Amino acid sequence: MVLIPDARTAFVGDLLWRNSSPTLVDASTQPWIDTLNTLVAEAPGFSFVPGHGDVGDAHDVMVFQEYLVTLRRLVADGRAQLKSGEALVEAVLPVLTAKYGLWDGAYFKDAATRNILETEAELKGDKRIPKPVTQK
Repeated sequence: MVLIPDARTAFVGDLLWRNSSPTLVDASTQPWIDTLNTLVAEAPGFSFVPGHGDVGDAHDVMVFQEYLVTLRRLVADGRAQLKSGEALVEAVLPVLTAKYGLWDGAYFKDAATRNILETEAELKGDKRIPKPVTQK
């Protein structure tokens, strides 16, 4: 991420997918949500250049953050009802589609299905998430 304060612009790469479903294969959603909150708080009035989609503003960042929050909540609720796999997708996908289904056009269903399953794995603790490498 690169912040250019004089231009009030932030190049945020894949931290922001504007009006597009993210790829969660190597992501952890809660730190991502927290990072987006910090980003908006520390860069008020900035334009955000995303990794995917058109340039946006703080509202667009928060819409994307809301997607991640909603996804986590719906998956957690489904898991609390002992749903998993395809049954979990069947419970969560209609709600996501009603709110975000215009994202990605015809690809939304596939992208959201993968996001549901990746989030399920994350919440179960089964998801392999890369760890930062520290220098010694």
